[in-house]
Amino acid sequence: MIYRFFRFIWSIICTAILGIVVLCGFYYASMARPDLLGNAYNSFATIANSGFNSCKYFLKDHGVNIPEFKLRKVTVAQLSDTTSEKKYTKARWASATATVYIATEDATLKSAYLSAISAWNNTGAFTFKIVTDKDKADIVCKTMTDANTQAAGETKVSIDAATKKLAHATVKLNKYYLSSSEYGYSTQRIINTAEHELGHAMGLKHTNQISVMQPSGSNYSIQQLDINNVKKLYAE
Repeated sequence: MIYRFFRFIWSIICTAILGIVVLCGFYYASMARPDLLGNAYNSFATIANSGFNSCKYFLKDHGVNIPEFKLRKVTVAQLSDTTSEKKYTKARWASATATVYIATEDATLKSAYLSAISAWNNTGAFTFKIVTDKDKADIVCKTMTDANTQAAGETKVSIDAATKKLAHATVKLNKYYLSSSEYGYSTQRIINTAEHELGHAMGLKHTNQISVMQPSGSNYSIQQLDINNVKKLYAE
């Protein structure tokens, strides 16, 4: 009896230590991959639920019943956007500047747009100018709520047939994914998504390198690679 008790206590201690190690590992990994934070929680939930079940069955064997307990896991989305890559062959604005109108009252997504605009402006590679007249905007930033797409964001552009330059762009952030706790989007990942879509609005294509323009669109913020690509695009 005493042996079983101490073995039980030791298993609880080992489970707790393992949980801490897993959380620390995912925390430091999430510095480079923010989406791993949700995975860290899910790993911890698995360990915690296993430990609780061991405790429950041990106590039940000794005539003690405790209420059911289970940590709910979150869904960590790895979503691509629906922007057509075919339109981005040398497509760019006439100069490295564009006017933007933010057409959303959603506080979180509006803030994400503003942060993304500021981040791009701070690179010195491109300048977004916010306007209050939608009809005078080159780019309109909106929101959508669409569960029928695997896109956390999308960008659609129009190209002037004569000049082959960008004429207009509509950027959308999908509230269905970005505003739902079920999909594990942190504030930074939402901003990264906005930066990604604005990258498309400038003319940037997807890349599999470490970049804000990865197809998933939210793992990274603006990188030096992205800045260089914008400068190269607008130097041509």
